[in-house]
Amino acid sequence: FKLALGRLEGRHGLEGGPVARRSFNCPRAQMSAPLLDFEKCSLAREVAKLSNLTEESFMRIMEPLQPSELTTKQIRAMAEKLWNAHRVRIAVDTGRVATTGLGEYVKAGLLTDATVARLKELAAAVSPEGAVGEGPVGSPASSASTPGEGGPVSADRADLSIINATALGGGVAEMRPDTIRLLRDGGCRAEWLVIDGFDEFYGATVHIHEGVQNPNYHVLTLREMEVLQLVWIWNFVRMTMAGHLRPDLRVLWIDDPQPAGLLPLVKAAFPRTKVVWRCHIHADPEPSIGNFLHQLVTGKIIDSPSFALVRQFISVWLASHDAPAPASAASAPFPSGLSPSSLRADRAVFHLATFGQALRLSDGGVPCSIFGPAVNPLALKNLPLPNNFVVTTLRKYGVMGALETEVPPLVVEISRVDPYKGPLELIASFVAMLTALHERGEAGGEGAASALKLARETRLVYAFSLPDDNPSGMRLLRAVRAYIDSIPVDALPPSLGGDWDVRKRMHFLRLQDTSALDAAVNTLVPATREAAEEAASTGTPLVRAAEMELMLPLRVRELCMECHTPLPTEAEVTAGTAAAGGGGAPLDARMYTHALTLVADAVQRATQEACTIGPSPAGGAAWSHVLHRVQSALQSSVWPTREQHRALLRHWSAGATGVPAAFLERLRSPLGVLLAGRELNHLEVNALQTAGCVRVQFSSKEGFGLVVSEAMLKHASGRAGVMVATSVGGVAAQVCGHEGAIAVSYPSAEVAASLAGYSELEGIYTSSTSEAECTARMRELYARVAGREVTRAFASAMTTAIGLPADRREHVSALGHRHVLDNFSTPANVINVLGACTAAVRGEGAAGEEKE
Repeated sequence: FKLALGRLEGRHGLEGGPVARRSFNCPRAQMSAPLLDFEKCSLAREVAKLSNLTEESFMRIMEPLQPSELTTKQIRAMAEKLWNAHRVRIAVDTGRVATTGLGEYVKAGLLTDATVARLKELAAAVSPEGAVGEGPVGSPASSASTPGEGGPVSADRADLSIINATALGGGVAEMRPDTIRLLRDGGCRAEWLVIDGFDEFYGATVHIHEGVQNPNYHVLTLREMEVLQLVWIWNFVRMTMAGHLRPDLRVLWIDDPQPAGLLPLVKAAFPRTKVVWRCHIHADPEPSIGNFLHQLVTGKIIDSPSFALVRQFISVWLASHDAPAPASAASAPFPSGLSPSSLRADRAVFHLATFGQALRLSDGGVPCSIFGPAVNPLALKNLPLPNNFVVTTLRKYGVMGALETEVPPLVVEISRVDPYKGPLELIASFVAMLTALHERGEAGGEGAASALKLARETRLVYAFSLPDDNPSGMRLLRAVRAYIDSIPVDALPPSLGGDWDVRKRMHFLRLQDTSALDAAVNTLVPATREAAEEAASTGTPLVRAAEMELMLPLRVRELCMECHTPLPTEAEVTAGTAAAGGGGAPLDARMYTHALTLVADAVQRATQEACTIGPSPAGGAAWSHVLHRVQSALQSSVWPTREQHRALLRHWSAGATGVPAAFLERLRSPLGVLLAGRELNHLEVNALQTAGCVRVQFSSKEGFGLVVSEAMLKHASGRAGVMVATSVGGVAAQVCGHEGAIAVSYPSAEVAASLAGYSELEGIYTSSTSEAECTARMRELYARVAGREVTRAFASAMTTAIGLPADRREHVSALGHRHVLDNFSTPANVINVLGACTAAVRGEGAAGEEKE
C-alpha cells in the first residue's frame, strides 16, 4: 500500500502525498503507523485502489484555470464537498447484491444457444482475450473494484467501463448489476463506475435533465456550466489516478448527461479509447441546453465559451503529459492537433431516432444506434412473491389496515417524483375514475353494486425512491401533498368523502433503499471522523491513519458476512417462540436482537483493529461516541418487517426456482433480516406492482419508461393487472401495437400545459401568503388539470381497466407479459450494448446513421 501511495506521489507531484488529509489534525508521524494487517482483512486490497485525490491536490490542479463565476474560496468548498461525497460513496457502494448470470437465463429458457454464441462473439470484439465470469458485480466501483459474486477484478483489467450518476434509484442504476454480470459471463471485462457530486452539481444536472425534455425550460447559467465542468474535471482526475481511465481502456460507456463531460476529457487524454454516449432521456430540448449537449457530444467545445474550463484543463493536462502541473493556462494553449472530430463521441445511443435528431448529432458526424433498455425477468424485482409478503408490505406502508385481510383494489404507479411523471394529472384522473364508478353504481343495472364498491374502496399508490441526483424531488413532493389536501371533496359524490375521503386513499410512498446495515456503516464514516478529530485535539490519537475511515465500513461488512450461524428450525419459526419450554421472547424478535448485536460487535471489532484507544478519558469517550451513534442508527432504521422476512423465509427457504443462491443463503442466516437496501427496495416495488389491479404510467415525456415493462411482467393467477400508460417517447414501443395494455395519447399542446402547471405549482406552494390563499390557488390549478383532454381520457382508460371481469384481466395481463419477454429482456439489451461498443471499436457507421 505504501509503495502504491509512493508511486502516486511521485507520478502526480503531490507534495505530502495523499495521506495528509485535511480532516485529521494528527501529526503526520502518527499517521504513518501500519495501516492494517493484510492477513486480517481480505478487503484491504480494495483500499489500496481507492482514489487518492485530496482537496489540496485538486486545488493545485485548479490553479491554472480561470473560472468567471467561481472564486477560489468557492472552488475549495466544492472540493471539500466532493471529497466527503467520495468517502461516503465508497462506504455505501460496497453491499453484496445478487445478480443473474448467463447460466440462469439459459436454464430458464430465455436464451438460445445461437443467442449465447452471438453474445460471446460481440464480447470478444470488445475484450479480445476475455475474462469469463470473473469479478464482483453487485455495486458500482467507486474504488477499483466492488464486492459481489466472485473474486475482485482490478480496474486495470477492464476493457469496458460504464459510468452513470447514481448507484440507487432510476432504471439505469437498476439495470447495471445484471448488465455487468452478463457482460462478464459472456467474456467481456467490464466494470461499473459512479461519479461523485454534491447538491449544486446535481441541481445543475437536474436543470439539464428537465431542459432536455422541455423546449420552454429556462437556460443554463454560466455558474452552472462552470460547476458542471469542475465536477467533471474532478471525476476525470480521480478515475485516472485510480486506474479506471487509462490509455489502453478500449471503450468508455457514458449514461446520460450527468457524466457526459468526461467525453472530451477522455478523448483528449486517451485518444485510442472509444467513447459511447447513451441518452435514456426524452429529447425535445430547450435550444440553449440542446446546443450545450450538441457541442459536448460532437466535440465542438474548441471555440465555445460554454466550455472554457474544460479547454483550459485539457491544455494543462496535455502540456504536462502525465498529470496537471501548476503552469498557467496561457502558457499551455489548446493543442492545435485537437479538433471536433477527435473530441466527439464515437457513437451515440437513443431509444428513438427522433431523440438523436432533436440534438442534431448527425450534423456533428456522430453515428447513432437505436434500441431500448430492458428488464431482468429473473431479478428479485420480477420474481413471483408469496401473497403474505405482498400483504405485509402494504400494511408496512399503511395502504392496508391491520384488520384487513384482502388486498383492496389498487391503482399503482412506480416513478420518480418528477414533473414528467404526471403526479398532478394522475391524481385528477384517479378522482375522475372514482366519480365515474360512483355514477355507474348510482345508475343501477348490471354491475352497479360492484362499481359502487370500487368507488369506495379503490386506492392510489404512487411509490418512489429519491436518488442522490434528484434534490428537487422532495420540494415537488411537498407541493403535491398540498395539492392533494386542496382537492374540493365537498363537490364530489358522497362515496368520495366522509369515511371514504378520497384524499386519505392517495398514498405517496417513499420506499426504503437503505438497510439497517447500510445505516450503520453510513453513520460509522462521519462518527469516526469526528471522534478522530476530537481525540487528536486532546493529544490522544484514535485513528492510526485517515484511510481507516474508508476501511472501517468495508471491514464491518466483511465481519458481518462471515457469520454463518444456522437459523432455528421451521417449526420454531412457525411457533414463534423459543424451543425450550415455549418461553422467552418470540423467535423472530430474538433474530432481530441477534442481528443488531452482530452488527454492533462487528463495528467494535473493526474499530479496535483500526484504532488505538488511548488510556485517557478522551480516547474512551471518543470510542463510546462512535459506538453509540452506530447503535442508534441500527435501532432507528426501518428494517424489513418481521412478517416480510417470515413470508420470504417460508416461501423460498426450500429453494424456489429462479431465486439467486446468494440471496437465499443470506435469507436463511440471522442477517436475513438485514437485506441489502437495494434488495429490500426491489422486493417492495415487486409487491406493490403485483398488488395493483391497474398499473399506470402518466408520463408527459419519457426516454423509455422501463417501469412499464416491469409492471407488465407481473402476471400470476389471481394477481393479474392491466397496464394503462400514455404513449409518449419510448413508452409507445411497450404499450402500442398489442392488446396487453391500454395506451392513451398525449397531445403536445397539453404536454406544454402540463409542464407549465408544475412551475405554477411550486410557485403557489412557496409564494402564497396564507393557507387559505394557497388552497384557493391550488383548487384553481386542480380544476384546470382535471379539465384537460388527456386527464379525462386517462380516467376513462383506468375506469375500463378496473372494471374488466377477472378472466378478461387475466388475458390482457398474459399478453402484456409475453410482449415484454419477447422484446425487452436483459440479454437482448446486453447484445445491443455490445453491438454498439463493437461498432465504435471498429469505426463503423457514417455520420447520421441510425441503426435499429
